[in-house]
Amino acid sequence: IRDYKVTGVQTCALPILTDVSGDTTHTFGAEAVSGAGGGQIGVAGSFALNIVNLGTRAELRSGSNTSASGGDVTLNAVSSAASSAKALPAEDPPTGGSKVGVGASLALNIVNDVTEAAIADGAVLSGVNDLTLVASGAHAMTTEAKTGAASAKVAVAPAIGIAISNVSTRATIGVGGALGLTGDLSASASQTASAATTAEGDTEGGTAAVGIALALTVANHTVEAYTLRNVTAGGGVSFQALGFSASSAEAKASAQGAPGDGDTGAPAGGVDGQVG
Repeated sequence: IRDYKVTGVQTCALPILTDVSGDTTHTFGAEAVSGAGGGQIGVAGSFALNIVNLGTRAELRSGSNTSASGGDVTLNAVSSAASSAKALPAEDPPTGGSKVGVGASLALNIVNDVTEAAIADGAVLSGVNDLTLVASGAHAMTTEAKTGAASAKVAVAPAIGIAISNVSTRATIGVGGALGLTGDLSASASQTASAATTAEGDTEGGTAAVGIALALTVANHTVEAYTLRNVTAGGGVSFQALGFSASSAEAKASAQGAPGDGDTGAPAGGVDGQVG
């Protein structure tokens, strides 16, 4: 509600998710699958990019003037979301060139998600009995990068998975004139947020094998319930912020290269005899 004067016995703003056959979750995703290399030099790569900017707000905005005429006011914002980015190889185990095999995968997942029930700075609210602010947010994030390469001589396989998770849920009353209520004030924010990243690089090379895996998760998860203006209430006043946050990053790289001196399969001239 913005730049308008609203008068009523009861005022409600309820941005909630639409139920589609039992599904009430926003779903975002990106998936890339690399091809298979061949010939003397084989190169295969996959890149998955997922960028999500999601906002769910129930708000009396700055400049609005709302009178409840003695009724109740409820602002309720609810959001649930899942996002994924996957960069994968086409074959498992992967194939490569007879001399050089290179497989690379990069998965990048960036999420900015805000759920907010708020009376903004400068918003005017009067004639209220009970005031209820409820913000409930959830976001599950998964990022996976997997690759591999095989060659009779040299194999290289870097896998990089990066996740940046910015998730916040707020129930707030901004700066402004004193707020007077004849009843209760309840402001509650709850959030469940998770971010998991995995990276796996697997190589098999007859002469040399290099497997590289990097998994990075950056999680900024915040839950807040507060007021920045004076409040007078005839009943109880409650501010509650509840949050659950989980983040993980797992990287695994493996390389199977030339056999050592004296091992089964080692060349008669020593390991150096394989190079060239």
